[in-house]
Amino acid sequence: MTRDEIRSAVAVFIELVRDEILTCDEAELTLPLVLDTLALAARELPDPDHQYVQASAAPYEATRELVAARFPNLGLYNTVQPLPVGGVEIETGDAIDDLADIYGDLAIFESQWRSQGPDAALRTLSANYDIHWGRHLRELQLYLHVHQR
Repeated sequence: MTRDEIRSAVAVFIELVRDEILTCDEAELTLPLVLDTLALAARELPDPDHQYVQASAAPYEATRELVAARFPNLGLYNTVQPLPVGGVEIETGDAIDDLADIYGDLAIFESQWRSQGPDAALRTLSANYDIHWGRHLRELQLYLHVHQR
């Protein structure tokens, strides 16, 4: 996947959240494919360098409200820490939080692409994927796999 294809995958996710052309149900049905494309894009990112981690500047509550309005049928789910094995404690995941956090990290990428260029944007996207939005993405994919049956 090229840099431009990675940027396109990010843009499609951002547009899916912002766009009001699709109904909420249509957006929800489209979401797994969009997340799969992001997962493929993540495989093509440079090796993560955590010095490039950057927190989202977008106000979380406003982003959460946007996502919640767009995906009103999504909610809480069970999850666990995958490692170490044994002594598992069930945790609660939140699909709306997952989407809001992914959206925030991808918005950083878009902003950096425009202001600092693709190299800086891809480094930050990779570092943020490694420590933050990657887990949100993967847990959300599993939740949607079960939720949409």
